[in-house]
Amino acid sequence: MTKRDLKGYLSLAREIQELKQELQDLYIGPGGSSFRTISRRRKGGRPKRDLSDPVAHMMALEELLEGKYGRLKAERQRIEDALDSLPADERVVVRMRYFRGYAWNRIQLELNRSEASVTRAHSRALQRLLNTAENKF
Repeated sequence: MTKRDLKGYLSLAREIQELKQELQDLYIGPGGSSFRTISRRRKGGRPKRDLSDPVAHMMALEELLEGKYGRLKAERQRIEDALDSLPADERVVVRMRYFRGYAWNRIQLELNRSEASVTRAHSRALQRLLNTAENKF
């Protein structure tokens, strides 16, 4: 387990949030109406509502979101298994940083610890995780 793996998890979680927001925007649409629609002019000048494109896009987003959720769940389990080998204080710092996405100053405040203490715990955790991964292979 490396810092890159943990950052990848955080990045995947952000992608999921962005997809969820995009999907929500499609459901609600501009002005609070349900479903964003594409207006096309009929003969005679009256607009025709075409839901096929937005619905197809929504379905594709839902499928993509489902796949990313599956990857996120599997990655979370893999990380949790690795975190079991860490002391409690290091495990808490890693969870706050990568699962909750907290900034360093928020972790400090939440744990009532100095910046140096938090970053040392983080560094020790990453080193232990790397050593654990190397020992398994």
